[in-house]
Amino acid sequence: MKCPVCGGVFTCPANDYLLVLPVEDEDILYVPRGNPAPEGYRITHQKKRYSIAIRVKKSLPDGRVVHLELVGSAQSGRIETHYGVRGRWVGMCTYAFYTLPAGTE
Repeated sequence: MKCPVCGGVFTCPANDYLLVLPVEDEDILYVPRGNPAPEGYRITHQKKRYSIAIRVKKSLPDGRVVHLELVGSAQSGRIETHYGVRGRWVGMCTYAFYTLPAGTE
């Protein structure tokens, strides 16, 4: 059955996450191309002179830990529709969010 909110059938993200947060500027590093990502970061896209690396886990003030979620452009739109958070473009039709999956509390 098609979701009336986002239009997804099997890909609807409703009730998949307890919390969805945007990726902020301080979560992104620009690493010289050819260098590995620092500990705790993941390279998501490569440019001519640098790579984009994003923090994999982020601790919240209340002690919870959110994890990096990389999704395609269509799923990014569905997540934005359900949770009101715009994904951060991180390269080649890939968008990033920090999520706390449902069932983790």
